[in-house]
Amino acid sequence: RQIGDWTTGYFHLPGHSVTDNNDGTATFSFTFDDLGLSEDTIEDSFVDSTSGQSKNLNFGADETFTIGATSTTKQQYALMRLNLDDIGMHSNSTIVSATLSLNRNSSSGSALVSAHVMDTDAWDEDAVTWKKSTSSTWWDDGGRVQSMSVANMMGNQTSSTFDFDLTAA
Repeated sequence: RQIGDWTTGYFHLPGHSVTDNNDGTATFSFTFDDLGLSEDTIEDSFVDSTSGQSKNLNFGADETFTIGATSTTKQQYALMRLNLDDIGMHSNSTIVSATLSLNRNSSSGSALVSAHVMDTDAWDEDAVTWKKSTSSTWWDDGGRVQSMSVANMMGNQTSSTFDFDLTAA
């Protein structure tokens, strides 16, 4: 199926699947392993307020997130950024719907899970901490804008898989 007015040309597109929804739209799916692109295509880290020392630690090199809250003063947030330019989507593409799926590999209790707008998108995966978005820029509350929840979660807090409808984001 043709997706533009091209008659010839090439562009890089990662491993993916496309499903025609038979309504003028298509579903474009990929996973991190499909990308084969720069490690900056998907950036992630988490920030931790549980102790004085952890507020200053960077977890950008960790393979997993630790998220949750044991109180209002002991919280851990995951940060994720997907650089859509890297996956071959044209700059004038319209995303009709988006779902983020995360798998939990272990848990303790039933932590509350939600998705929020960040105070800034200018955080550095290799430097971000609870107190700073970059090595030299301070922020509050681990960067989260508490009043700006942006996703509806499908499932429940004890699920092994969390699906977030990010369409509104």
